[in-house]
Parts: sequence; structure tokens; C-alpha cells
Amino acid sequence: MTKTELEELIDGVAASMVYGLSLMQNAQGDGGEARMVASVATTGIAFEGPVPGKGVGMGGAEIHSVFSKPANLEIVRGNYVFVLRSGLVRLAYEATYHYARSNGQLALMKTEPWFYYCRTIRNVISHREHSVLDRWPEDLTKTGVSTMSWRHRTLTTAEVGKDVEITLYDCWQMYLDIRDFVQGRLT
Repeated sequence: MTKTELEELIDGVAASMVYGLSLMQNAQGDGGEARMVASVATTGIAFEGPVPGKGVGMGGAEIHSVFSKPANLEIVRGNYVFVLRSGLVRLAYEATYHYARSNGQLALMKTEPWFYYCRTIRNVISHREHSVLDRWPEDLTKTGVSTMSWRHRTLTTAEVGKDVEITLYDCWQMYLDIRDFVQGRLT
């Protein structure tokens, strides 16, 4: 991967998050969700497989049953936001990590003030319950580090096993910090 490809990847994922959130907000405000539910209730949704006409998906009645209930739709919206924000953090961090490692710049990346916090949040959203600090990073444990801070957030070893607050604001700020690093420090 080239540096330009890395920039395009992380900026593309960020743009997709903004696009998805914008669609969701606009759909809620003008009855768009109700129109979407009515539309897919008649057609269902199918994902084409390697054999034409042999796709998989959900039938219209099943979609309508799930999406027509406000409580279910609220869960779907929450999951959608989770997918968008976790995708942004995971892909921005992982692609940048891979690029830095492949190009001999991982040590530089590890000096960034966001590195350990972002890595930990990436691990939280990628494993188990997707919101719980499951374990403290081994390399920090070995060096006796029991606290990490980034901007307005702090995590400590006392929080292992507890939920970690991960807001859209924080995810966007992590993306901005990673993007600044990619554009300004990586070669």
C-alpha cells in the first residue's frame, strides 16, 4: 500500500461514516424510514451469489416484522452507529499500523499521543462485548504502565472488565489524529 492509498482508504472510511450518519438522520426526519420499511416489505432484499438467481437474504415479511416495531428499529439504528464508528476506528488504526510497520515507521507511530489509547479502543470494539475493556495491553503491563490518557479521556487498569465510553466525537477525533499523523509525519 502506498501512502496515497492509505490516505484514500482512511478518508474514504470517514466519508462513509458521515454519509451513513447523514442518511440515517435525514431518513428519521422526513418519514424516510417508514418509506424504506414499506418498500422492502414488498420486495425483501437479496444478495446475489455465484449462481444467478440463487442469492440469500431476508424476505419482505421478515424485514417488515423486524423494522416495523419502533423498539427493533431503535436497536438497528444503534447497531448501525456502532458499525460506522467502529469501522472508522478499526480501519484507520489498522491500515495505518500496517503501513507504518511495513515501512519501518512503527516506532514513530508508537510515539504519537493517541497511539496506545486508540489501539486499546480498537481492541475493545473488535473483541468480545465490543464495549468492555477486556484486558490491559501486555506491553504496558510489562513496563508498569497502569494509566493511559488521550485528549479528555483516561483509562486505567482499574477499568479492566468495565464498559468504556466510546462516543462518535471520540471516534472522529481519533480519525483526525491518525489522519494528521499520516499526512504530516509518515513518509
